Amino acid sequence: MSDRADVGEESKRYRVEPPEEGRGILMSKPQTRKETQSRGASEHRKLARNSSGVLLAMIVANVALMGTSIMTSRLLGPKGRGQLYDTAQVTTWLVVLGGLGLGTAATYFTARGERPRSIVLGNSVLLGLVFGSAIVGGGYGVIALGGVTMHKVPASYLLIAILAVPFALVLGNVQSVYLGSQRFREFIQITVGLTALPLLLIGVALLAFGGGARAAIIASALSTATLAVVFLVRAIRILGISWRLERAYFKTATSYGLRIQVATVLTLLGYRQDVFVVNHYKGPGAVGIYAAAVAVAESLWMLSQAVSYALFPRIAEEKDENVRRSITPLLARNTLWLTTAAAAILFLLSGPIISILYSGAFAAAAGAMRALLLGIVAFSGARVLSNDIAARGRPGLNSWIAGMSVVVNLGINLALVPRFGINGAAWASTISYSLLFAATVAVYCRISRTSVRSVIVPSREDAAAYYRLVRRLLKHPVTQDSAALAAAAAASAADAERSES
Repeated sequence: MSDRADVGEESKRYRVEPPEEGRGILMSKPQTRKETQSRGASEHRKLARNSSGVLLAMIVANVALMGTSIMTSRLLGPKGRGQLYDTAQVTTWLVVLGGLGLGTAATYFTARGERPRSIVLGNSVLLGLVFGSAIVGGGYGVIALGGVTMHKVPASYLLIAILAVPFALVLGNVQSVYLGSQRFREFIQITVGLTALPLLLIGVALLAFGGGARAAIIASALSTATLAVVFLVRAIRILGISWRLERAYFKTATSYGLRIQVATVLTLLGYRQDVFVVNHYKGPGAVGIYAAAVAVAESLWMLSQAVSYALFPRIAEEKDENVRRSITPLLARNTLWLTTAAAAILFLLSGPIISILYSGAFAAAAGAMRALLLGIVAFSGARVLSNDIAARGRPGLNSWIAGMSVVVNLGINLALVPRFGINGAAWASTISYSLLFAATVAVYCRISRTSVRSVIVPSREDAAAYYRLVRRLLKHPVTQDSAALAAAAAASAADAERSES
Protein backbone atom coordinates (compact mmCIF):
# COMPACT_ATOMS: atom_id res chain seq x y z
CA MET A 1 0.00 0.00 0.00
CA SER A 2 1.26 3.47 -0.79
CA ASP A 3 0.50 4.83 2.69
CA ARG A 4 2.63 2.26 4.51
CA ALA A 5 4.72 5.04 6.10
CA ASP A 6 1.57 6.81 7.22
CA VAL A 7 0.42 3.63 8.89
CA GLY A 8 3.46 3.66 11.15
CA GLU A 9 2.88 7.28 12.08
CA GLU A 10 -0.81 6.61 12.81
CA SER A 11 0.14 3.71 15.05
CA LYS A 12 2.53 5.93 17.03
CA ARG A 13 0.08 8.81 17.25
CA TYR A 14 -2.64 6.68 18.78
CA ARG A 15 -0.45 4.60 21.09
CA VAL A 16 -1.59 5.06 24.67
CA GLU A 17 -0.35 4.21 28.11
CA PRO A 18 -1.47 0.94 29.70
CA PRO A 19 -5.18 1.09 30.55
CA GLU A 20 -6.32 1.99 33.99
CA GLU A 21 -7.65 -0.71 36.25
CA GLY A 22 -10.95 -2.07 34.97
CA ARG A 23 -10.21 -1.09 31.35
CA GLY A 24 -8.42 -3.59 29.17
CA ILE A 25 -6.11 -6.28 30.57
CA LEU A 26 -2.73 -5.59 32.16
CA MET A 27 0.12 -8.04 31.54
CA SER A 28 2.99 -8.23 33.98
CA LYS A 29 4.86 -10.87 32.01
CA PRO A 30 4.65 -12.55 28.58
CA GLN A 31 1.81 -15.01 28.29
CA THR A 32 2.36 -18.68 27.69
CA ARG A 33 0.53 -20.38 24.84
CA LYS A 34 -1.88 -21.98 27.32
CA GLU A 35 -2.65 -18.62 28.91
CA THR A 36 -3.22 -17.04 25.50
CA GLN A 37 -5.58 -19.86 24.52
CA SER A 38 -7.46 -19.47 27.79
CA ARG A 39 -7.89 -15.72 27.19
CA GLY A 40 -8.88 -16.42 23.60
CA ALA A 41 -11.60 -18.81 24.77
CA SER A 42 -12.87 -16.20 27.22
CA GLU A 43 -12.94 -13.56 24.49
CA HIS A 44 -14.86 -15.90 22.18
CA ARG A 45 -17.54 -16.33 24.82
CA LYS A 46 -17.72 -12.60 25.51
CA LEU A 47 -17.94 -11.72 21.83
CA ALA A 48 -20.53 -14.44 21.31
CA ARG A 49 -22.76 -12.96 23.99
CA ASN A 50 -22.39 -9.44 22.60
CA SER A 51 -22.75 -10.52 18.97
CA SER A 52 -25.81 -12.66 19.65
CA GLY A 53 -27.57 -9.80 21.40
CA VAL A 54 -26.78 -7.41 18.56
CA LEU A 55 -27.75 -10.07 16.01
CA LEU A 56 -31.15 -10.50 17.65
CA ALA A 57 -31.59 -6.72 17.54
CA MET A 58 -30.55 -6.65 13.89
CA ILE A 59 -33.12 -9.32 13.09
CA VAL A 60 -35.87 -7.32 14.79
CA ALA A 61 -34.66 -4.10 13.13
CA ASN A 62 -34.52 -5.71 9.70
CA VAL A 63 -38.01 -7.14 10.11
CA ALA A 64 -39.26 -3.63 10.92
CA LEU A 65 -37.26 -2.16 8.03
CA MET A 66 -38.62 -4.79 5.67
CA GLY A 67 -42.12 -4.04 6.95
CA THR A 68 -41.66 -0.36 6.12
CA SER A 69 -40.27 -1.25 2.69
CA ILE A 70 -43.17 -3.58 1.88
CA MET A 71 -45.85 -1.22 3.21
CA THR A 72 -44.56 1.83 1.36
CA SER A 73 -44.02 -0.17 -1.84
CA ARG A 74 -47.56 -1.53 -1.84
CA LEU A 75 -49.23 1.75 -0.84
CA LEU A 76 -47.12 4.17 -2.88
CA GLY A 77 -46.26 2.02 -5.91
CA PRO A 78 -42.85 1.89 -7.65
CA LYS A 79 -42.70 5.64 -8.36
CA GLY A 80 -43.71 6.79 -4.87
CA ARG A 81 -41.46 4.21 -3.26
CA GLY A 82 -38.61 5.36 -5.51
CA GLN A 83 -39.10 9.01 -4.49
CA LEU A 84 -39.15 8.03 -0.82
CA TYR A 85 -36.00 5.93 -1.26
CA ASP A 86 -34.19 8.71 -3.17
CA THR A 87 -35.04 11.18 -0.39
CA ALA A 88 -33.78 8.78 2.27
CA GLN A 89 -30.50 8.37 0.37
CA VAL A 90 -29.97 12.14 0.26
CA THR A 91 -30.53 12.36 4.02
CA THR A 92 -28.16 9.46 4.62
CA TRP A 93 -25.46 11.16 2.59
CA LEU A 94 -25.85 14.42 4.47
CA VAL A 95 -25.62 12.64 7.82
CA VAL A 96 -22.50 10.73 6.79
CA LEU A 97 -20.78 13.78 5.32
CA GLY A 98 -21.77 16.01 8.24
CA GLY A 99 -20.61 13.47 10.81
CA LEU A 100 -16.94 13.86 9.81
CA GLY A 101 -16.27 10.41 11.25
CA LEU A 102 -16.77 11.71 14.81
CA GLY A 103 -19.18 8.90 15.67
CA THR A 104 -16.60 6.23 14.92
CA ALA A 105 -13.96 8.32 16.70
CA ALA A 106 -16.23 8.42 19.76
CA THR A 107 -16.43 4.62 19.74
CA TYR A 108 -12.67 4.27 19.26
CA PHE A 109 -11.56 6.64 22.01
CA THR A 110 -14.24 5.53 24.45
CA ALA A 111 -13.15 1.90 24.00
CA ARG A 112 -9.51 2.82 24.59
CA GLY A 113 -10.32 4.89 27.66
CA GLU A 114 -8.38 7.92 26.48
CA ARG A 115 -11.06 10.42 27.51
CA PRO A 116 -13.84 10.37 30.14
CA ARG A 117 -17.12 9.23 28.61
CA SER A 118 -18.83 12.43 29.74
CA ILE A 119 -16.36 14.49 27.68
CA VAL A 120 -16.73 12.26 24.63
CA LEU A 121 -20.54 12.31 24.87
CA GLY A 122 -20.82 16.07 25.41
CA ASN A 123 -18.41 16.99 22.62
CA SER A 124 -19.98 14.51 20.19
CA VAL A 125 -23.49 15.85 20.85
CA LEU A 126 -22.43 19.49 20.57
CA LEU A 127 -20.56 18.91 17.33
CA GLY A 128 -23.47 16.92 15.92
CA LEU A 129 -25.83 19.79 16.62
CA VAL A 130 -23.48 22.39 15.16
CA PHE A 131 -22.64 20.47 11.99
CA GLY A 132 -26.24 19.31 11.53
CA SER A 133 -27.62 22.83 11.81
CA ALA A 134 -25.06 24.04 9.28
CA ILE A 135 -26.18 21.31 6.87
CA VAL A 136 -29.82 22.31 7.25
CA GLY A 137 -28.98 25.95 6.56
CA GLY A 138 -26.81 25.09 3.59
CA GLY A 139 -29.34 22.59 2.25
CA TYR A 140 -32.19 25.09 2.36
CA GLY A 141 -30.00 27.61 0.55
CA VAL A 142 -29.08 25.16 -2.21
CA ILE A 143 -32.55 23.63 -2.64
CA ALA A 144 -34.93 26.53 -1.94
CA LEU A 145 -32.83 29.37 -3.33
CA GLY A 146 -30.67 27.56 -5.86
CA GLY A 147 -33.46 25.35 -7.18
CA VAL A 148 -31.29 22.20 -7.01
CA THR A 149 -33.14 18.88 -6.56
CA MET A 150 -33.04 15.26 -7.68
CA HIS A 151 -34.46 14.05 -10.95
CA LYS A 152 -38.29 13.82 -10.62
CA VAL A 153 -38.19 14.25 -6.81
CA PRO A 154 -40.10 17.34 -5.53
CA ALA A 155 -37.90 19.88 -3.74
CA SER A 156 -40.36 20.00 -0.83
CA TYR A 157 -39.60 16.32 -0.07
CA LEU A 158 -35.91 17.09 0.36
CA LEU A 159 -36.56 20.22 2.43
CA ILE A 160 -38.61 18.21 4.90
CA ALA A 161 -36.17 15.32 5.05
CA ILE A 162 -33.03 17.34 5.82
CA LEU A 163 -34.63 18.78 8.97
CA ALA A 164 -33.86 15.42 10.57
CA VAL A 165 -30.09 15.68 9.97
CA PRO A 166 -29.07 17.36 13.29
CA PHE A 167 -31.16 14.84 15.25
CA ALA A 168 -29.70 11.92 13.27
CA LEU A 169 -26.16 13.10 14.01
CA VAL A 170 -26.87 13.46 17.73
CA LEU A 171 -28.52 10.04 17.92
CA GLY A 172 -25.70 8.38 15.99
CA ASN A 173 -23.04 9.90 18.25
CA VAL A 174 -24.90 8.84 21.40
CA GLN A 175 -25.11 5.31 20.06
CA SER A 176 -21.39 5.38 19.21
CA VAL A 177 -20.45 6.26 22.80
CA TYR A 178 -22.60 3.38 24.05
CA LEU A 179 -20.82 1.05 21.61
CA GLY A 180 -17.39 2.20 22.75
CA SER A 181 -18.45 1.66 26.36
CA GLN A 182 -19.66 -1.83 25.32
CA ARG A 183 -23.08 -1.03 26.78
CA PHE A 184 -24.85 -3.22 24.27
CA ARG A 185 -28.24 -3.05 25.94
CA GLU A 186 -28.60 0.66 25.18
CA PHE A 187 -26.95 0.24 21.79
CA ILE A 188 -29.51 -2.43 20.90
CA GLN A 189 -32.43 -0.27 22.04
CA ILE A 190 -31.38 2.51 19.67
CA THR A 191 -30.83 0.02 16.83
CA VAL A 192 -34.35 -1.34 17.17
CA GLY A 193 -35.88 2.10 17.73
CA LEU A 194 -34.39 3.43 14.50
CA THR A 195 -36.56 1.05 12.46
CA ALA A 196 -39.51 0.27 14.74
CA LEU A 197 -40.66 3.85 15.38
CA PRO A 198 -40.55 4.87 11.68
CA LEU A 199 -42.59 1.77 10.85
CA LEU A 200 -45.22 2.82 13.38
CA LEU A 201 -45.38 6.50 12.43
CA ILE A 202 -45.25 5.90 8.67
CA GLY A 203 -47.95 3.27 9.07
CA VAL A 204 -50.17 5.77 10.88
CA ALA A 205 -49.47 8.44 8.25
CA LEU A 206 -50.28 6.18 5.30
CA LEU A 207 -52.96 3.85 6.65
CA ALA A 208 -54.80 6.04 9.15
CA PHE A 209 -54.58 9.38 7.38
CA GLY A 210 -54.21 8.22 3.78
CA GLY A 211 -51.08 10.26 3.17
CA GLY A 212 -48.59 9.85 0.35
CA ALA A 213 -44.81 10.03 0.05
CA ARG A 214 -44.71 13.50 1.67
CA ALA A 215 -46.54 12.20 4.77
CA ALA A 216 -44.12 9.25 4.99
CA ILE A 217 -41.13 11.61 4.88
CA ILE A 218 -42.60 13.80 7.64
CA ALA A 219 -43.23 10.72 9.80
CA SER A 220 -39.68 9.48 9.26
CA ALA A 221 -38.16 12.84 10.24
CA LEU A 222 -40.38 13.05 13.30
CA SER A 223 -39.31 9.58 14.44
CA THR A 224 -35.62 10.53 14.20
CA ALA A 225 -36.14 13.70 16.25
CA THR A 226 -38.12 11.83 18.91
CA LEU A 227 -35.51 9.09 19.28
CA ALA A 228 -32.67 11.62 19.50
CA VAL A 229 -34.30 13.54 22.35
CA VAL A 230 -35.33 10.44 24.31
CA PHE A 231 -31.98 8.65 24.09
CA LEU A 232 -29.93 11.80 24.72
CA VAL A 233 -31.81 12.42 27.97
CA ARG A 234 -31.23 8.82 28.96
CA ALA A 235 -27.53 8.91 28.04
CA ILE A 236 -27.02 12.00 30.20
CA ARG A 237 -28.50 10.13 33.13
CA ILE A 238 -26.48 6.93 32.55
CA LEU A 239 -23.10 8.24 31.36
CA GLY A 240 -23.07 11.85 32.52
CA ILE A 241 -22.22 14.68 30.18
CA SER A 242 -19.86 17.63 30.01
CA TRP A 243 -21.11 20.48 27.84
CA ARG A 244 -17.66 22.06 27.69
CA LEU A 245 -16.10 21.75 24.25
CA GLU A 246 -12.63 20.31 24.89
CA ARG A 247 -10.19 21.48 22.28
CA ALA A 248 -7.75 18.61 22.79
CA TYR A 249 -10.44 15.98 22.25
CA PHE A 250 -11.87 17.83 19.25
CA LYS A 251 -8.44 17.91 17.62
CA THR A 252 -7.67 14.26 18.31
CA ALA A 253 -11.13 12.97 17.40
CA THR A 254 -11.24 15.03 14.21
CA SER A 255 -7.81 13.79 13.18
CA TYR A 256 -8.89 10.17 13.54
CA GLY A 257 -12.44 10.78 12.34
CA LEU A 258 -11.46 12.48 9.09
CA ARG A 259 -9.19 9.58 8.18
CA ILE A 260 -11.92 7.03 8.78
CA GLN A 261 -14.44 9.41 7.19
CA VAL A 262 -12.76 8.93 3.84
CA ALA A 263 -13.30 5.18 4.05
CA THR A 264 -16.87 5.63 5.28
CA VAL A 265 -17.83 8.01 2.47
CA LEU A 266 -16.16 5.88 -0.19
CA THR A 267 -17.79 2.71 1.13
CA LEU A 268 -21.22 4.34 1.16
CA LEU A 269 -20.57 5.71 -2.33
CA GLY A 270 -19.59 2.21 -3.42
CA TYR A 271 -22.89 0.64 -2.44
CA ARG A 272 -25.27 3.58 -2.95
CA GLN A 273 -24.08 5.42 -6.05
CA ASP A 274 -25.92 2.86 -8.17
CA VAL A 275 -29.21 4.35 -6.91
CA PHE A 276 -28.32 7.75 -8.34
CA VAL A 277 -27.18 6.24 -11.63
CA VAL A 278 -30.40 4.23 -11.93
CA ASN A 279 -32.49 7.30 -11.05
CA HIS A 280 -30.68 9.37 -13.69
CA TYR A 281 -31.09 6.87 -16.52
CA LYS A 282 -34.29 5.01 -15.62
CA GLY A 283 -36.23 7.27 -13.20
CA PRO A 284 -37.78 6.82 -9.72
CA GLY A 285 -39.94 3.87 -10.82
CA ALA A 286 -36.87 1.76 -11.57
CA VAL A 287 -35.31 2.92 -8.29
CA GLY A 288 -38.40 1.69 -6.43
CA ILE A 289 -38.09 -1.77 -7.97
CA TYR A 290 -34.33 -1.86 -7.40
CA ALA A 291 -34.86 -0.80 -3.78
CA ALA A 292 -36.96 -3.93 -3.24
CA ALA A 293 -34.11 -6.14 -4.50
CA VAL A 294 -31.60 -4.30 -2.33
CA ALA A 295 -33.78 -4.49 0.79
CA VAL A 296 -34.17 -8.27 0.60
CA ALA A 297 -30.56 -8.99 -0.40
CA GLU A 298 -29.04 -6.70 2.23
CA SER A 299 -31.02 -8.46 4.96
CA LEU A 300 -28.20 -11.03 4.75
CA TRP A 301 -25.87 -8.43 6.26
CA MET A 302 -27.45 -8.81 9.69
CA LEU A 303 -24.83 -11.29 10.87
CA SER A 304 -21.80 -9.35 9.61
CA GLN A 305 -23.19 -6.12 11.09
CA ALA A 306 -23.76 -7.73 14.48
CA VAL A 307 -20.30 -9.28 14.53
CA SER A 308 -18.64 -6.04 13.41
CA TYR A 309 -20.40 -3.93 16.04
CA ALA A 310 -19.16 -6.26 18.78
CA LEU A 311 -15.69 -6.67 17.25
CA PHE A 312 -14.64 -3.04 16.74
CA PRO A 313 -14.51 -1.85 20.38
CA ARG A 314 -13.02 -5.17 21.49
CA ILE A 315 -10.12 -5.03 19.03
CA ALA A 316 -9.55 -1.34 19.78
CA GLU A 317 -9.33 -2.16 23.49
CA GLU A 318 -7.13 -5.27 23.14
CA LYS A 319 -3.33 -4.89 23.30
CA ASP A 320 -2.33 -8.55 22.86
CA GLU A 321 -1.87 -9.37 19.17
CA ASN A 322 -2.21 -13.11 19.79
CA VAL A 323 -5.67 -12.58 21.24
CA ARG A 324 -6.61 -10.35 18.29
CA ARG A 325 -5.48 -13.07 15.87
CA SER A 326 -7.53 -15.66 17.73
CA ILE A 327 -10.71 -13.60 17.36
CA THR A 328 -11.00 -11.96 13.93
CA PRO A 329 -10.21 -14.87 11.55
CA LEU A 330 -12.66 -17.12 13.41
CA LEU A 331 -15.43 -14.53 13.12
CA ALA A 332 -14.62 -13.61 9.52
CA ARG A 333 -14.66 -17.11 8.03
CA ASN A 334 -17.77 -18.22 9.91
CA THR A 335 -19.61 -15.01 9.00
CA LEU A 336 -18.63 -15.52 5.36
CA TRP A 337 -19.87 -19.09 5.10
CA LEU A 338 -23.03 -18.69 7.16
CA THR A 339 -23.96 -15.76 4.91
CA THR A 340 -23.16 -17.91 1.87
CA ALA A 341 -25.56 -20.62 3.05
CA ALA A 342 -28.33 -18.06 3.61
CA ALA A 343 -27.65 -16.49 0.18
CA ALA A 344 -28.02 -19.88 -1.54
CA ILE A 345 -31.48 -20.31 -0.02
CA LEU A 346 -32.48 -16.78 -0.98
CA PHE A 347 -31.26 -17.34 -4.54
CA LEU A 348 -33.57 -20.33 -4.97
CA LEU A 349 -36.59 -18.54 -3.48
CA SER A 350 -36.01 -15.08 -4.94
CA GLY A 351 -38.99 -15.05 -7.30
CA PRO A 352 -41.65 -16.12 -4.77
CA ILE A 353 -40.19 -13.88 -2.07
CA ILE A 354 -40.43 -10.74 -4.19
CA SER A 355 -43.93 -11.57 -5.46
CA ILE A 356 -45.30 -12.40 -2.01
CA LEU A 357 -43.72 -9.46 -0.22
CA TYR A 358 -43.96 -6.71 -2.83
CA SER A 359 -46.59 -7.87 -5.38
CA GLY A 360 -46.26 -8.61 -9.07
CA ALA A 361 -45.49 -4.97 -9.86
CA PHE A 362 -42.00 -5.55 -8.44
CA ALA A 363 -41.34 -8.92 -10.13
CA ALA A 364 -38.34 -7.51 -12.03
CA ALA A 365 -36.54 -7.11 -8.70
CA ALA A 366 -35.97 -10.89 -8.47
CA GLY A 367 -33.34 -10.95 -11.20
CA ALA A 368 -31.48 -7.98 -9.72
CA MET A 369 -31.57 -9.61 -6.29
CA ARG A 370 -30.01 -12.84 -7.60
CA ALA A 371 -27.24 -10.82 -9.24
CA LEU A 372 -26.57 -9.00 -5.96
CA LEU A 373 -26.21 -12.05 -3.72
CA LEU A 374 -22.59 -12.99 -4.48
CA GLY A 375 -21.53 -9.41 -3.82
CA ILE A 376 -23.53 -9.31 -0.59
CA VAL A 377 -21.64 -12.38 0.65
CA ALA A 378 -18.28 -10.87 -0.29
CA PHE A 379 -19.06 -7.58 1.42
CA SER A 380 -20.08 -9.37 4.63
CA GLY A 381 -16.59 -10.83 4.95
CA ALA A 382 -14.95 -7.51 4.06
CA ARG A 383 -16.98 -5.69 6.72
CA VAL A 384 -15.63 -7.87 9.55
CA LEU A 385 -12.01 -7.50 8.44
CA SER A 386 -12.23 -3.75 7.77
CA ASN A 387 -13.54 -3.19 11.30
CA ASP A 388 -10.49 -4.99 12.67
CA ILE A 389 -8.22 -2.78 10.53
CA ALA A 390 -9.94 0.42 11.67
CA ALA A 391 -9.85 -0.71 15.31
CA ARG A 392 -6.06 -0.97 15.04
CA GLY A 393 -5.94 2.78 14.33
CA ARG A 394 -5.30 2.30 10.60
CA PRO A 395 -8.42 3.62 8.85
CA GLY A 396 -6.35 5.00 5.97
CA LEU A 397 -5.91 1.48 4.62
CA ASN A 398 -9.66 1.03 4.37
CA SER A 399 -9.86 4.34 2.51
CA TRP A 400 -7.50 3.17 -0.20
CA ILE A 401 -9.42 -0.08 -0.64
CA ALA A 402 -12.80 1.66 -0.69
CA GLY A 403 -11.53 4.23 -3.20
CA MET A 404 -10.53 1.48 -5.61
CA SER A 405 -13.92 -0.17 -5.21
CA VAL A 406 -15.80 3.10 -5.87
CA VAL A 407 -13.97 3.76 -9.13
CA VAL A 408 -14.67 0.23 -10.36
CA ASN A 409 -18.30 0.39 -9.25
CA LEU A 410 -18.99 3.73 -10.94
CA GLY A 411 -17.33 2.69 -14.18
CA ILE A 412 -19.30 -0.54 -14.43
CA ASN A 413 -22.57 1.19 -13.46
CA LEU A 414 -22.13 3.79 -16.19
CA ALA A 415 -21.39 1.03 -18.68
CA LEU A 416 -24.21 -1.36 -17.74
CA VAL A 417 -27.15 0.64 -16.34
CA PRO A 418 -28.09 2.51 -19.56
CA ARG A 419 -28.39 -0.84 -21.38
CA PHE A 420 -29.36 -3.37 -18.70
CA GLY A 421 -31.09 -1.19 -16.10
CA ILE A 422 -31.31 -2.46 -12.54
CA ASN A 423 -29.69 -5.81 -13.43
CA GLY A 424 -26.64 -3.94 -14.64
CA ALA A 425 -26.51 -1.99 -11.36
CA ALA A 426 -26.70 -5.25 -9.41
CA TRP A 427 -23.82 -6.82 -11.33
CA ALA A 428 -21.74 -3.66 -10.91
CA SER A 429 -22.19 -3.95 -7.15
CA THR A 430 -21.29 -7.65 -7.09
CA ILE A 431 -18.08 -7.13 -9.06
CA SER A 432 -16.93 -4.16 -6.97
CA TYR A 433 -17.83 -5.86 -3.66
CA SER A 434 -15.83 -8.93 -4.68
CA LEU A 435 -12.77 -6.82 -5.47
CA LEU A 436 -13.24 -4.99 -2.17
CA PHE A 437 -13.27 -8.30 -0.29
CA ALA A 438 -10.14 -9.60 -2.03
CA ALA A 439 -8.22 -6.40 -1.30
CA THR A 440 -9.38 -6.28 2.33
CA VAL A 441 -8.31 -9.89 2.91
CA ALA A 442 -4.88 -9.15 1.46
CA VAL A 443 -4.36 -6.04 3.62
CA TYR A 444 -5.67 -7.64 6.81
CA CYS A 445 -3.49 -10.73 6.41
CA ARG A 446 -0.43 -8.57 5.82
CA ILE A 447 -0.81 -6.28 8.82
CA SER A 448 -1.94 -9.04 11.20
CA ARG A 449 0.49 -11.66 9.85
CA THR A 450 -2.37 -14.08 9.41
CA SER A 451 -2.79 -16.57 6.57
CA VAL A 452 -5.48 -16.13 3.94
CA ARG A 453 -6.61 -19.69 4.62
CA SER A 454 -7.41 -18.89 8.27
CA VAL A 455 -9.65 -16.02 7.19
CA ILE A 456 -11.58 -17.82 4.44
CA VAL A 457 -11.39 -21.60 4.76
CA PRO A 458 -13.40 -23.36 7.51
CA SER A 459 -11.15 -25.26 9.92
CA ARG A 460 -11.42 -28.46 11.90
CA GLU A 461 -12.03 -26.29 14.96
CA ASP A 462 -15.11 -24.85 13.25
CA ALA A 463 -16.43 -28.32 12.46
CA ALA A 464 -15.84 -29.39 16.04
CA ALA A 465 -17.60 -26.25 17.28
CA TYR A 466 -20.73 -26.92 15.22
CA TYR A 467 -20.71 -30.59 16.20
CA ARG A 468 -20.57 -29.66 19.89
CA LEU A 469 -23.26 -27.05 19.37
CA VAL A 470 -25.58 -29.63 17.81
CA ARG A 471 -24.98 -31.96 20.74
CA ARG A 472 -25.85 -29.20 23.21
CA LEU A 473 -29.00 -28.39 21.28
CA LEU A 474 -30.07 -32.02 21.30
CA LYS A 475 -29.57 -32.16 25.06
CA HIS A 476 -31.39 -28.86 25.69
CA PRO A 477 -33.70 -28.23 22.71
CA VAL A 478 -36.21 -26.05 24.54
CA THR A 479 -34.18 -23.93 26.92
CA GLN A 480 -31.71 -22.57 24.37
CA ASP A 481 -32.28 -18.94 23.35
CA SER A 482 -30.43 -16.98 20.67
CA ALA A 483 -27.77 -15.62 23.00
CA ALA A 484 -27.15 -19.06 24.48
CA LEU A 485 -26.79 -20.55 21.00
CA ALA A 486 -24.04 -18.12 20.04
CA ALA A 487 -22.31 -18.51 23.39
CA ALA A 488 -22.44 -22.29 23.05
CA ALA A 489 -20.90 -22.11 19.58
CA ALA A 490 -18.06 -19.90 20.81
CA ALA A 491 -17.46 -22.10 23.83
CA SER A 492 -17.34 -25.16 21.59
CA ALA A 493 -14.85 -23.43 19.30
CA ALA A 494 -12.64 -22.55 22.23
CA ASP A 495 -12.79 -26.10 23.56
CA ALA A 496 -11.91 -27.43 20.14
CA GLU A 497 -8.92 -25.12 19.85
CA ARG A 498 -7.57 -26.31 23.20
CA SER A 499 -8.08 -29.96 22.31
CA GLU A 500 -6.27 -29.46 18.98
CA SER A 501 -3.25 -28.03 20.80
